[in-house]
Amino acid sequence: MLAGLLSLVALTALVPAGPAHAADTATISRNIYLGPEAGGAVLPSTPAQGLRILLAAGDYRWGYKLEGSGYEFSVNIKLARGYYLWQCYLQGPKYPSNGNYGSDCFLMPENPNYSLAKLNRQDMWLYGDYRWVSYLDPQF
Repeated sequence: MLAGLLSLVALTALVPAGPAHAADTATISRNIYLGPEAGGAVLPSTPAQGLRILLAAGDYRWGYKLEGSGYEFSVNIKLARGYYLWQCYLQGPKYPSNGNYGSDCFLMPENPNYSLAKLNRQDMWLYGDYRWVSYLDPQF
């Protein structure tokens, strides 16, 4: 059961959502521009301190996509019940002339007996305006 989920309203205001059902997909998203400028940034929809989320035990499809680009990357992951800190970063471009971006997402469990989960992917060769979305989709 997802609880304490925060979702974006507009682009900057965070408001608490109601209790989620086990089948609900949790998302964080942001409109972003990918250009030739060098450097990386914390995606504003996941504040530097992260997004705290309560997850039910089970299998999830965890990924991110850039809507409008056809780019999507995801993995299957098994998570224990508990609170996690969900944080994502956008990096790049590595070489300003080619638009080679990368993205990292982390699920940091509050329980010290659980392991850190990391989702990373490099080599997104894109320029333009996109909607970046990271998601946790329960498979139960």
